[in-house]
Amino acid sequence: MKRLICILIICLVALTTLSLAACTDETQGLLYEQIAGKKEYSVLDLGTATSKNIVIPSEYNGLPVTAISDKAFKGTDIISVTIPDSVKEIGKEAFSDCSTLESVKLPINLENIQSGMFTNCGELKELIIPNNVKTIGALAFKGTGIKNLIIPDNVEYIGFEAFCGCVQLETVIIGRNVSIIQLNAFLYCFNLKSATFVDSSNWNITGIVLEGNLDDPQKVASYLTDEDYCKRIWQKNN
Repeated sequence: MKRLICILIICLVALTTLSLAACTDETQGLLYEQIAGKKEYSVLDLGTATSKNIVIPSEYNGLPVTAISDKAFKGTDIISVTIPDSVKEIGKEAFSDCSTLESVKLPINLENIQSGMFTNCGELKELIIPNNVKTIGALAFKGTGIKNLIIPDNVEYIGFEAFCGCVQLETVIIGRNVSIIQLNAFLYCFNLKSATFVDSSNWNITGIVLEGNLDDPQKVASYLTDEDYCKRIWQKNN
């Protein structure tokens, strides 16, 4: 009997430990706000959380977490962020000025990278843009430390100064459905060596006739960063 009781106690302790471990995977102390008219929550800000490695849960109070508010983590000293696939919207400047941010896992259902989302995140060197993203807003990645960039085929629009000042950026692949690249999108990307259009046909630059074609990755890189070329709108004629 005593042996049975001991076994039960050991099992209970093990289950409790596992339960606590599961709880600690999610960052405690984050501040949430229920979205008006919806049974959904948005992450409002860091709240009382002290962790520098943020793990956002897919549910809060039994309801799904589907958004991150504007400026939610702006200027904080977080190092990493894991965002669940339940999140569909991330607000403007949500992670801007996070100078220590090194790692972000974006949700697969995200469709828009809002303006200023990662501005001045100089330690952010790698990022996978989800395949469902359609627009990259103004200043979205300005001043980040990204080295190699793949813009997925679903992206249609790259905003003003979206990658401006990414001085460590070396390679870019631009997906086939991008049709507008706004002014200064790659200005001051001094180390850009290779830029490839998946579909290089029918591009024009406002007020300038392209010299040569856009099939040479080195030429494309020089065009995208040259002040005469990048300070104009690039547009694809479908």
